Amino acid sequence: MKRIYLFSLLFVFVLIISGCTLPGQTPKPVACTMEAKLCPDGSYVSRTGPNCEFASCPNLPAKIITNFEECAAAGYPVMESYPRQCRANGQIFVEEISNTNNVQPPGEAACKDLCGDGVCQEIVCLAIGCPCSETPESCPQDCAQKINEEFGVISGKVTIGPICPVEKIGEPCPVPASAYTSRQVIAYDQTGKNVVQKTYFNPNGTFAFALPAGTYVIDIFKTGIERSPDLPITVTVKAGETVRVDFSIDTGIR
Repeated sequence: MKRIYLFSLLFVFVLIISGCTLPGQTPKPVACTMEAKLCPDGSYVSRTGPNCEFASCPNLPAKIITNFEECAAAGYPVMESYPRQCRANGQIFVEEISNTNNVQPPGEAACKDLCGDGVCQEIVCLAIGCPCSETPESCPQDCAQKINEEFGVISGKVTIGPICPVEKIGEPCPVPASAYTSRQVIAYDQTGKNVVQKTYFNPNGTFAFALPAGTYVIDIFKTGIERSPDLPITVTVKAGETVRVDFSIDTGIR
C-alpha cells in the first residue's frame, strides 16, 4: 500500500515539473512577444499558441505586381516620397511622373531655346514658351563676352538620396530625372536673406548661375525633412571665373 502511495506522489511530482496540467486544472495563459512575420502576399502574422510560434501564412498565391499603379491598387503600403514608392512582394516600385495635362515639368524642355540670338538670357520666367536660362556653359556664344567682363559663374552638381527606404550597399536605387527637376537651388546675397537668382536642377542634377562678381550664399529650397549637410555655403566669385560647388541632398527616407 505504501508503495502505491509513493508511486502516486512521484507521478504527480513528474507531471508538475514537466508543465503538464492535471485533470480539472486550467492551463496558464502564455504571453507571446509582439513580433510580426511578413508573408509572401504582403500580409503579416503574429506569434500565437502555447509555444508562441508564428501562425501560418494565408495559403494564397502572391499577386504578380509589375508597376507602381498595380502595387497601389492592390492595397500595398505607399510611401509619400517624391516620386511616391510602393512595396510589394519584397520589391519597390517607383511612381513614374507623367505629363498628363500637357504641362512640362520645371526644367524639362519647358522653355524656348534662343541660344545664338546674341542676347544672354540670364533671368527668365518659368512658364512654357519662355526663353531658356543661358549661362556661359549652356550658351557661350551669347554669354561669354559679358561674363568675362562683369560676371562669374557658380556651377556644380547635386546628388540626391536615398530614393528607396532600404538600399543595399553599393546598389543605390536609380534617381529619376523628376527628382532633380522638381527641386531648386538658390543664390542669396552675402547676408543669406535676399534671393539673387534661383533655378531648378537640370535632369542630370547639374546647375549654373551667372552672377556679378561678389560673394553669395548657396542653398536649396527645403521641403519636408530633406536637408543638405553641405549647405548653406558662402562662395566668392570673380569676373571671368567659374567656381564649382557640388553638394548632396539627404531626402530623409529611411
